[in-house]
Order: sequence, then structure tokens, then C-alpha cells
Amino acid sequence: MRANEFLVEATLSSGTTFTSWPTYLQGLLSGNISLGTSGEKAQGLELDLESKNAVKSLIDGVYTATDKGQYALQIANTVLTFTNGTQAKISHIFKSPGLKGSTDAIPALQTRTAGLVAEALLGVAMYAKLISRGGDLTAEITSEDVWNIVGRIKPQGSDSLVDNVKDIDNKVSDSISLVITLATDIQEVLTNPKYQSMFKEKVQSWCNYVNADLSQKYADTLYKNNRPDNVTIRLAGKEGGKVDVLINVLDKEGRPTKKLAQVKLSVKLSDSLIGQQARGKTHEEVYVNLEKLFDPLGVDLSLKKAKILKAALTSGIHNQFAGAMEVAYKEAANQLSRIAKGEKNDVSLAQRVAKLTDYHATANDPEIQVIEQSPGGDYRLLNYKGLKQVFAKNNIDVAIDYSAGVSSKIQEGSMPRIIFYDKNTPGKAGKLVEIRYRARGNYANHIIEPGSLLKELAAYNRFKKSK
Repeated sequence: MRANEFLVEATLSSGTTFTSWPTYLQGLLSGNISLGTSGEKAQGLELDLESKNAVKSLIDGVYTATDKGQYALQIANTVLTFTNGTQAKISHIFKSPGLKGSTDAIPALQTRTAGLVAEALLGVAMYAKLISRGGDLTAEITSEDVWNIVGRIKPQGSDSLVDNVKDIDNKVSDSISLVITLATDIQEVLTNPKYQSMFKEKVQSWCNYVNADLSQKYADTLYKNNRPDNVTIRLAGKEGGKVDVLINVLDKEGRPTKKLAQVKLSVKLSDSLIGQQARGKTHEEVYVNLEKLFDPLGVDLSLKKAKILKAALTSGIHNQFAGAMEVAYKEAANQLSRIAKGEKNDVSLAQRVAKLTDYHATANDPEIQVIEQSPGGDYRLLNYKGLKQVFAKNNIDVAIDYSAGVSSKIQEGSMPRIIFYDKNTPGKAGKLVEIRYRARGNYANHIIEPGSLLKELAAYNRFKKSK
């Protein structure tokens, strides 16, 4: 669908608001733009200053336009100029979300794309393990088994990749399915052989994980339980989601089984985040999402609600609502600092930090496993539950620091951050977790990033080496 058709349809569909338009237009400000009626891959084009200002005016106009259909056509027909002098209507401008503008034989991948592909590959590895049958027990799998499955799940133009296996060699047959829901650009990376070298170590880590005791026992139990099960491995590639890989086991009547009903896996790469929180597309959404971000820490933003909403309106979406973020982060830092100065500061603050990490890593779901891929085909399981006790056992004295820095992605204001650290461990080695507001091209969000100390504590006595 061409851009102008998309905008008009979005306007006329029932219940649709303007909120998707600013996000689309904001993407035109980030570079890596391509031209053409079919949306060719990004060529790294960038708008000139005058056109960038025109786009910002269009964004502002979204909130005041009275005739939605007419304004959609105005957006689509607006002519913009690139820094190389080329001119084009917005309806002929595209931006590929999955690939960076690269002239290399293997294009560079955005962090988001690489993360979603890695999550999908873990699900494929679990699937490969469950269908590796024929002997007394399920067999160990290799990277080749994973790539063979990837090679047969060809994109069909929809948002799902599917594979099915009927366990016909067993006395009691299981039906095992793999369903991967990903955007088509992510599917392209997952299924294109030229990207396999980028994920070699990750796939080896996932193979080591599924061949280890926990997954081996799970696969063997499903194989030898003398019950016809319908086993589905589902992966929903939503950035920031809590459950990345979900295994559902249903009996022949389609009912959840009492045992082994689900396995939930939250994939965390060695350089990844604990979690993310969306920015919001309106000033009201900004406030609601800030409440969600800080709620696990026990922060109450209600007394600053009016100030946050006013700051969001003043700074606007074109400036990533930066003013509202500063107000909210400062208030959160002030409340947490007062707790840190209390008589039981380390215990109280430690408990809140533990709750924050567990919530954003697992949504407080005890069934979710957090897996971290490590170099050389290693992996480890992280457990963010019970961190309060782990902090106490390791003499962790939790403190807090607030700061704000400049960003080229915004014109005014700053990007705030809050860092929790251990007073007894100097320097970067003492960092536990960081919450910060991050702008990237056409979007911005809040990220919760673990420090090396937190991950070492979460992996307490749970390190798994490859064979």
C-alpha cells in the first residue's frame, strides 16, 4: 500500500486517531530514506533543513486538523527536498525499519532486528529439540538442525512463519507446530542465508541450552508420556514483550495439560536490556507510561501530574516529549533519594530495585526463564527473583544517582537517567541497574538496563558452560 493510501485509510477507518501519523512523519527525520513506488531498501538519503522543518510543521498540524481525510492527502502530496537536491512527494518516500543504510555485502543490522531474530532462533532450537525423535530419547541437536528448519520456513507475505511435524514413528503420536510472528522485514533477515554467520554463536548457545538437563528432560517427558499432545511453540516478535518464546501443550481435546502446560522463555542477550517501556504518542499516554515505568519502585507521580502533562504539551512529540521526562525522572529520583537516606535505606531501596528488575524482566511470572547468551556458545540462566536476599548476603549497599545529558535527537531539553549502584563497589563495576530515556531516530522509549554486578548476582550459582 502506498503512503498516501495508507494515510487516507487510517483516517477513515473506525476509531482511528491521528496518533499514528506523527510516528510515521517522525521517521522521515531520521535519515536512511529511500525513494520509489515499491519501497526499495534504504539508500541513506536525508532531508534538508527546510524539509525537516516542514515535516515538523505537519506533525504539529496533526493535532489541529479538522478534516482528517483532506489532511492525509496534504501530507501525502507534500514535496520534500533531500540534501543531494532530489525532490519527492511524501507518498514516494519510504524507510526500511530492519536494515541500516549499508553498502557492505552483508548489511549492518539494527539492534532491534538482531534481537528479534535471536529470539526467533531460540524458538526454532526448542522446536528442533522437540521433533528430534526416533530413539529411546530425544537426540541432541546441532546448529545444522536449526538452520535446516529455518531453510524450510519460507516467508509467504504474511506476518507468520509456520512449520508442522506429525510424530508418526511413535506409538502415540504428537502434533508439534512452530509459529513465528514477525514483521516481514525481520522475516527477511531470519530466512536469508547471508545473515547466518552473524548468529553463529547465538545459535550454538541455544543448542547448548536445549540439550542441557532442563530442556532434555522436558523434551523426553513429552516424547514418552504415552499421550497424544498438541505442542505449539509460539514466538511473538514484539519489542519489549515479556514472553518471547511460549510452548503450549494441549491434550487431544485441546485442553491445557495439568503438567508441562507451558514453558516461557524471556530471551536476554549478553548486551541486552532487562525491559523497555514505550514513550506514548500523546501527552496523556506519556504520563500513563511513566506511571507504569516507576510503579514497581513505589514512586507516586500523581502530585506532579499537571506539571508532567504541561511539559509534554510544551515540548511536543517532535521533541520526544523530553520536558515531561525530565520532570518525572527528577521526581522519581527525589522520592527514592529520600528513601535511601532513611534508617533502613539499603533494605528498602534494595527491595524496590529487586521488584523493578523482576517486573520488567518477567512481569513477576515465576514460570519465565531469563536466558543470557554469552560469547563462545556459552549461556547462563538469570534469576531476578529473591534479589533482596542476594543483596543482603553479598553486602550490597544500594544508592541512587540522577543525571541528564544532551542528545542530537532532540532540539530542547535533555535525556534523563537514574542509576542504582552499590556503594561498596567503586566505578562501573558497582552499577546495578539504570533507567534512562533514549531517542533513536523516529522513536524514543524508556529502557531498563542491567549493570554487570546485577547480572552476576542474578546468575548466582547458575552459570552453564557449553560442552
